[in-house]
Amino acid sequence: MKHHLTGAFVLAAIAAPLAAQAEGKIYGQFNISVNEVDGVFNSVSGNDFADPNTQAAQDGQSGDNNASRLGFQGENGQFFYAVELGLDVDDAAGGLAHTRHAFVGFNSSVGTFTFGRTNTAYKLAAQRLDPFYDTSAVNFQGIASNQGGGYGLSNLANGWTNNSIAYISPEFGGLTVNAGIYLQEQSDESHDYGIGVDYRLGDLSLGVQYLTVGADNVDGVVAGSGQIVDTALQGTVSYSTERFSVGLSAEQVELRGSGDDRIYLFLGGEFALNEHLTLAASVGDVDQGAGEGMGFTVGAYLDLIENFTLYGLYSQSDLDNAPASETDVISVGVRYGFEI
Repeated sequence: MKHHLTGAFVLAAIAAPLAAQAEGKIYGQFNISVNEVDGVFNSVSGNDFADPNTQAAQDGQSGDNNASRLGFQGENGQFFYAVELGLDVDDAAGGLAHTRHAFVGFNSSVGTFTFGRTNTAYKLAAQRLDPFYDTSAVNFQGIASNQGGGYGLSNLANGWTNNSIAYISPEFGGLTVNAGIYLQEQSDESHDYGIGVDYRLGDLSLGVQYLTVGADNVDGVVAGSGQIVDTALQGTVSYSTERFSVGLSAEQVELRGSGDDRIYLFLGGEFALNEHLTLAASVGDVDQGAGEGMGFTVGAYLDLIENFTLYGLYSQSDLDNAPASETDVISVGVRYGFEI
């Protein structure tokens, strides 16, 4: 159900009991693009690896909302909280739509704990590598999408996870450990679990994340898994300096029922030519399924003024098994962020 109220009013109502006793801020981001798509377009970022109901052939121009958002966050001592809502900027009715995340948590000497609707550590590890996240580029199925991760990342890099209890350890010599349990609402279903480690050595970062999905006859709680994923293993490596960054992700996703393994490979990088202009590129490979094939995205980001960015990209996938074997996207967009 969509709420057609102003963002400031809704967030003030949600945050009022907390803001009275803690420091917080309202923030937002407007992401809008004009696109030329030749191929297949997915206008809904669902939780299924392949959902034909959200796909449509498109050959022409469109204006799209790229995951615009409005949120509130704050802290009170070691406790913190956040609420973030999707903002419809290309809907005739406008207003706020789904809850992106909503959680509370606390920091302690033994680590950080969060509770609520959150991102998984698995998703965040992939998202950090994608320079075109939440733009109109080809996605995990090799079709155009207006938000989420790019081609070569699985759908586990998208969405948010309900009923989450997550933990991140303190850093020990560059090493951190994370773990999460994602509770099913049905009493007869197994829960979902995640565990991972990250290691940082100067500009180099290494990570391994593992997910197991317990749901059998309902949608999995773990973001993006739907009913198709049994387990998933992800390895990431990245190198980042002030002007240059590059990252590689490799995922082995075991499919429920068939026991087949689907391999996703993603390589992305950015290079800042100067303080205003950044070039970016990514390339991906998927070894089976509807998205089997290869794809790439290239583009540039131009910071015109503080917090206001103009960007352009070209994205293409060449698929082996899909009805539309090739999808091409040319996108020009703007991104503006604010904080109050």
